[in-house]
Amino acid sequence: MDVASLRTQAGTVLGAGGRKASYGELAEAAMALPVPEKVTLKNPKDFRIIGHHHDALMPAPRAAGDRDFGIDTRLARPTHRRGGASAGVRRQLASIDDSAARAIKGVKAVLRVPIDRGGEGVAVVADGYWPAKQGRDALKLQWDSADVEKADSERLLAQYRDLAGLPGPRAFDADMAPLATAPRQLRSRVRLPLPGPCTDGAAELHRAVVRRARPSCGSAPSAPAWTRLPQRRVLGLKPEQVTMHVQMAGGGFGRRFVGSSDYVVEACEVAKAARAAGLNAPVRTLWSREDDIKGGYYRPMHLHRARIGFDDRGNVLAWDHVIVGQSITTGTVFGQFQVKNGIDATATEGMRDPYPAADAPDRAPPRRSTCRCCGGAAWVPPTPPS
Repeated sequence: MDVASLRTQAGTVLGAGGRKASYGELAEAAMALPVPEKVTLKNPKDFRIIGHHHDALMPAPRAAGDRDFGIDTRLARPTHRRGGASAGVRRQLASIDDSAARAIKGVKAVLRVPIDRGGEGVAVVADGYWPAKQGRDALKLQWDSADVEKADSERLLAQYRDLAGLPGPRAFDADMAPLATAPRQLRSRVRLPLPGPCTDGAAELHRAVVRRARPSCGSAPSAPAWTRLPQRRVLGLKPEQVTMHVQMAGGGFGRRFVGSSDYVVEACEVAKAARAAGLNAPVRTLWSREDDIKGGYYRPMHLHRARIGFDDRGNVLAWDHVIVGQSITTGTVFGQFQVKNGIDATATEGMRDPYPAADAPDRAPPRRSTCRCCGGAAWVPPTPPS
């Protein structure tokens, strides 16, 4: 078939006699072809999308309240859950008195379940959210937090200041000799403190629905492909045995893009424990706003120390920058891509390109960035309540 006789439209390749094939159907065969040395691009006069106004597909249904989000999921026989432990804190239960919770009408079971990063939680399974909440509030729990590190901002800051004066891996390096002769210098040390739980206050609470009879999970993570990995690990299933239903998220702002997929993993653990207890209905795990605020990860603290030399016109002659902090990708599925030679690329992002010399806007001044990213968990866990 003459290639010149083909045309494309709406994701398909069209030929004579009504023959057509989608891009997906042709993808494997296309990858086997050699890369052409010359490609004829579409004439701009034939553009249908570039340069033309198009109405967005989602705002109107959202504004009218017609858009379904994950939290709107309703199943034939749903059960609900509220956890009794803060996510991210490696606390273990010392004792539990669930007699009052079990006495509440609608409560089906009180289950001890493992949660994110080695902690333990309590799930109250009921035939509705309100009895689950009442059951959770009626629990009498004693926690053993002896092995939990108590985060101390001032102690961390002192450690970071010490680290800032030590050699470390460099994201990029250059001759810093101009610093010594620069007519003007700026020396600064900036501390970015632990800014509180990484909740971001999304309108839609964290939730997921897990059905074990026909293994499936309905949720709205920012990276569904990454989320399936910990799901399969928890449920002990093969990739082809799990169906992931990606739903509309009511906000996320990065919180749903957590490598540990904590709230989805927690939902799978609750579903597994419920099934072991003889409850075979789908389980709808739902965090309350209190869970979200108290149980979220803390964003890491960072310390920046900069020495900048510049001339009387404000041209930067040299920039020596040290970054000390905790890697947010080490220990997650993203670490293998983001961490190279002990440096988390998310920590040094944006530290090289700005502030070029005024007389050479296409050339940045000599710049050196030393990174002291600590390993360990993705976020510093919150200090448990006393």
